[in-house]
Amino acid sequence: MGLGWSRFIGQDPKCSARLVPPNTLVVRSGDAAAAAYPVPGRVMYHPPVMKDKETRVDFDIAMRRIYAVRGGGVIIHELASLTDPDNCEAGLNRVLYEGAELGIPMIYCTQEPVRIYTKFFSQATVVVVFYLVPEHRGYLARMCGAPAINQPIPLDHTYGVWHRSRPEEFIRMPALPLGRAA
Repeated sequence: MGLGWSRFIGQDPKCSARLVPPNTLVVRSGDAAAAAYPVPGRVMYHPPVMKDKETRVDFDIAMRRIYAVRGGGVIIHELASLTDPDNCEAGLNRVLYEGAELGIPMIYCTQEPVRIYTKFFSQATVVVVFYLVPEHRGYLARMCGAPAINQPIPLDHTYGVWHRSRPEEFIRMPALPLGRAA
């Protein structure tokens, strides 16, 4: 989704080469991400450790930079590695609350919605859900509305997605054909 963005700071704790868009500088520290932004413009942060407090603080350096520059976007591949249900670091929190107003588009992904800062749900324009285990499905239903548990999604990888629109409701959308650009 963010491939068309000319400037962004991304985070991928799994350091997957296939998830790094073309012409993107890969860095291993928040200082390096902040120093490289906004030129060359596309920066992907690969933390040295996947989930720990130091990584959260380190990535927050980059979030404070993108807020100061007020441009580009934020792509976070595994949000649960940077937050917990009760809080997130100050820079990420500021981008979360004020980013859309400042023209900073954001894409946050997680496989563990029970572990992310609950404010991400209140600030999200769109929530896309693929498959959820029962514990996560119940949690998401409490956060976004009961339809999240009323119609389970099959596991055959041809399923559609749920999209939260206004008012806070889920709409079943048709599946996108695999291998085609949307």
